[in-house]
Amino acid sequence: MNLTAIIFLQVIILIVLEGLIWFGKSRLQVSWLKAVNELDIFPLLIPIFIGWLAQITAKTNLFVWVLMIWIIVILFMLIWRAFKTAKLSYRQIGILIWRTSDLLLIIMWLAVIIYVLI
Repeated sequence: MNLTAIIFLQVIILIVLEGLIWFGKSRLQVSWLKAVNELDIFPLLIPIFIGWLAQITAKTNLFVWVLMIWIIVILFMLIWRAFKTAKLSYRQIGILIWRTSDLLLIIMWLAVIIYVLI
């Protein structure tokens, strides 16, 4: 399987899962599914996709660098939020980490795709 086919497969997997969550929220009357955001699967799947691309291209250090950048950005955001807001609950910390991961991991996945293709 060549690299562009793997990237295309990853995009298809994300689109299908997003569609299933959207369909489940709109058609099914399940209470826990109403609380799930469509972007909530990104922090779960994107590190797997990055590791998959790093393994296929034999650039295994790439996965470690992505995780280090993710940890540094999350720690910076937590420190900034702690100094900005005096009270931080565990729920606020969890939401901050999860929402930052949504955006950050998508950006890093696109950067890995560009790096691997070049």
